[in-house]
Amino acid sequence: MLEEKDVYDIRDLFNNLDISIRQLAEVSEINEVTLARIRDGKPTYSRTANKLLKVFSKIYERPFYLNKVTGINVAISGKKRLKEVNLGKQSPKKGWTENFTREVELPGQPNT
Repeated sequence: MLEEKDVYDIRDLFNNLDISIRQLAEVSEINEVTLARIRDGKPTYSRTANKLLKVFSKIYERPFYLNKVTGINVAISGKKRLKEVNLGKQSPKKGWTENFTREVELPGQPNT
């Protein structure tokens, strides 16, 4: 039984299930491996996380939202990351800037 709280941890939602992860995969239409990755804190898309939280809401008969469940690592798309870097909200990760600069090199310009 899952106790009523203001904020939940994703592991608690998984650990208190009365169904297997295989059954959860069938009900949620999310691959078992993806569910295990979400449970273990690996990055996932926000639409996948929201899809899972909607299923948890039905199972536990209470609403769950991304801002009320900790432990979900929502991936940031490359376009959004680039926008945040350009706006100074986020510093680029090592390696990412090297790949990015190669992609935007213009013909006839020397490599730096």
